[in-house]
Amino acid sequence: MFECQLDLVNKEISVMNKIYEGEIGLIEGKLNLINKINKEIKLFDGKHYSEQVDLSQVKGKLYLTQKNQVDLS
Repeated sequence: MFECQLDLVNKEISVMNKIYEGEIGLIEGKLNLINKINKEIKLFDGKHYSEQVDLSQVKGKLYLTQKNQVDLS
């Protein structure tokens, strides 16, 4: 009897994992993008950023990157 109940719980957990994998993947993608922006800013001004980044610099970098991508296509 306990084996059947555990089997059902395991199936529910696997379904929950499948549902949340997509959302977690999107969050990881955003974090990776932020990390790449931090590295680009560090290369250009020589400063090291930990958690706080000057948003005006980040927005400027994103705008320039978008513009370059549009020009190349």
